[in-house]
Amino acid sequence: MSSSKETSEHDENTECRLEPECLKEIILNGKLDCPVVFKRKIDQWPCRGWDLDDWAKKFSARNIRFRIGPTDRRDTEPLWESRCQFTEATVGQFIQWQNGSELVEAKVDDSLGDINQSPLSSTDRSTHWAYADYKHMTELFETNSDIFKCVDWSVFGFNGRDGKESTIWIGSRSAETPCHYDTYGCNLVAQLYGRKRWICFPPSNTKNLYPTRIPYEESSVFSLVNIRNPDLVKCDKFKSTTPYIVTLEPGDVLFVPHKWWHYVSSLTTTISINTWIELEADNDRRLEEAVTRTLLSAFTQTYPFSNEEWLNPTEEEIVPEENYAYVKESLDRCLAKKESNQTERKEKGIKENVFNEPEPKKKRSALWNLDFDNYGNEMKKIKPSSYLELMNSTEGNNKHHLDSEEDNDKECFQTKLINSIVDPDVISLMCNKFKEKFNSKAA
Repeated sequence: MSSSKETSEHDENTECRLEPECLKEIILNGKLDCPVVFKRKIDQWPCRGWDLDDWAKKFSARNIRFRIGPTDRRDTEPLWESRCQFTEATVGQFIQWQNGSELVEAKVDDSLGDINQSPLSSTDRSTHWAYADYKHMTELFETNSDIFKCVDWSVFGFNGRDGKESTIWIGSRSAETPCHYDTYGCNLVAQLYGRKRWICFPPSNTKNLYPTRIPYEESSVFSLVNIRNPDLVKCDKFKSTTPYIVTLEPGDVLFVPHKWWHYVSSLTTTISINTWIELEADNDRRLEEAVTRTLLSAFTQTYPFSNEEWLNPTEEEIVPEENYAYVKESLDRCLAKKESNQTERKEKGIKENVFNEPEPKKKRSALWNLDFDNYGNEMKKIKPSSYLELMNSTEGNNKHHLDSEEDNDKECFQTKLINSIVDPDVISLMCNKFKEKFNSKAA
């Protein structure tokens, strides 16, 4: 039995607070190697207490693009954006559509959009969801810059980062984002309204998630697995994954480490705001993305792929000359960074390194010895779950599809061939060779 003294000491520890600069250091230096939920960090954000009608008034009568998808799908293919419908509506019209007959006309005035004239009025909300995802706040609130100050990432040590470096996500119940990982940076996601479920997988699960670059979107590597209704014939290794499942409540902030896979779905009407934190390795990742796009563009000109098949709707087709220019620009940045690092190492008396050798480990600060269990009221590490828990947590059909495959052999071969050539491991080796060949000293 614990003594009162021990209980008192534990209570005092759990009330410890991590200062913003400490949080910044552990985020940038890899101390957080799994998803973490932060509590009470955004309580002082002005937008933290806004309801849906407050948000509608901030957006005013501006139309934004909503992606429309079915709430109940029987097939096992991921719901790519190219398979969705799109429409434009105001946030006020979206709220009225989502509320159905329970309109909030007393609080949402006519200037926010007439529901009877909204394209959403023809969409059955009982069978479909709507999602305004990945909207840059600078594009939405260019005439209302004060709203940028309502988002303040300095609580994590990133001073000066606000709504100008953030994106907003507004979705109805069941709205979803296909499983993918981001090739650039790491991610901070603030849940402002409603509840959202995140299902994350560590980078070590990559092979079991069947990565694909078709459809192509810069900085996103998608999974061929439909997380809600997986095909266990085509994707049998998926059962060996280790999911990390968390439900975000209003006021929570989720940290998603670099290259962690994630599938996201709204459990209610939701509003989230996120920011991607740049990492030192992003220059290398941008070169890899430039090379990937160049190769994909060339192959899709040879094989009978339409833009809708190989490009995500967020992307525009780029002509070869622009692709090459992008590769050169990214390569120049990498070489300049390498030269800068070499100069710094010489000044510090460190032996010169080559591209394909790991950087020497930096001296770890005292933060690495922190016991994060002592900060339970402020932050919570997400613990791994099982495949069975994953299936029980999703709202899909969970039929564990086992029907025989009826793939088009030619199309399947082309897709596998292209994905093999633009596999991230292959691209990484290729880019290392580029940097060696184009290094000014080697030339």
